[in-house]
Amino acid sequence: MTSSPVTVTADASVDECCTKMEDNQVRRLPVVDDKGKCCGIVAQADIARSAAEKETGDLVREVSEASSEPASAGCC
Repeated sequence: MTSSPVTVTADASVDECCTKMEDNQVRRLPVVDDKGKCCGIVAQADIARSAAEKETGDLVREVSEASSEPASAGCC
């Protein structure tokens, strides 16, 4: 389990969630309240299901593509 996971707040936009997923190469983000307590989770699949059919393929492809730089494992 990750000790410091990347999170979003309940008022985060879809764009913010997608950017965080892409930047951190993750498919799910914990949603936290104003005290930092987990109150939910948003998944790539949730976003894809809510997008228009035309946009779904592009959205999933964009979030799933590997970034040009590998994610840091925090060891170096």
